[in-house]
Amino acid sequence: MQRLINQPLATSFLAGTLLFCSSLTLADDDFFGTGFNKSFNFRLSGFWAKTSTKIRVDSNDGVIGEEISFEDDLNLSERKTLPLFDITYRFNPRHMLDFSYVDLERTASSTWTKEGTTTDDIRWSVGTEIRGGFESEVYRLAYGYSFINDGKKELGVLLGLHTTRIGITIEGEGELVIVDGEGNEVVVDDQASRTYDEGFTIPLPMLGLTGSYAFTPKLYMRGWVQFFTLDYDEYDGSLLNASGMLAYDLTNNFGIGAGYAYYSYDLDVERDNLKGSFTYDFQGPTAFLYASF
Repeated sequence: MQRLINQPLATSFLAGTLLFCSSLTLADDDFFGTGFNKSFNFRLSGFWAKTSTKIRVDSNDGVIGEEISFEDDLNLSERKTLPLFDITYRFNPRHMLDFSYVDLERTASSTWTKEGTTTDDIRWSVGTEIRGGFESEVYRLAYGYSFINDGKKELGVLLGLHTTRIGITIEGEGELVIVDGEGNEVVVDDQASRTYDEGFTIPLPMLGLTGSYAFTPKLYMRGWVQFFTLDYDEYDGSLLNASGMLAYDLTNNFGIGAGYAYYSYDLDVERDNLKGSFTYDFQGPTAFLYASF
């Protein structure tokens, strides 16, 4: 078989490549063990989150619900400061684990003003007091593999699980509505008190990218984006999570930083006890303290 590559030339090229990579590693040796390359990094952030929450719930009897905004219609606060907890563990410069947790809970009440709005099988009465609540707990666990990490810059992929627990409550008075045999909506009780209380958990596998860059051994930035689209069984929709931060080591083990976090859900659900659509975004700036070892 004819040789397509001259062996001495290939050997020289390989030796030169190894020498070049070695020189890069030596040049960036000072960055290993500092900044984003430490084994453990614990971050506690203040997350000033702006939220947008909209749901539509259909009844099992065929009543098609109307979309409700928890912020505009139920008067839940758009802004709330909450804690955000993150841990990063690096086995070595190539492999790491990321864990995040954030819990957002809000309740409020308002006088209902929208005519003909139905949730499940209740049509809310104009002028009545409607009380609402919404809670989300988000757990993020991701394994990261870095294709590039020379101590100063990093680029890798993320593979993990993003689990969100949602709790929804709407309480007030209205008309109880059913769909008759001809497909018409019929009021069967014009003064019905009703509490709609539903919770569900969304466990989703996630794919993503992560990257870091150290300006100096003490100052670095890091960011990641994870996404997933789903069309399976009772769920159809998408989830996007992204975050970026700039961190500074005050000492060898402690530092401060600031960043931005973004979560976005867009789901259609078809379950026995829950039918409808759900869109939920929360995002905002973060300020944090961290310990790294």
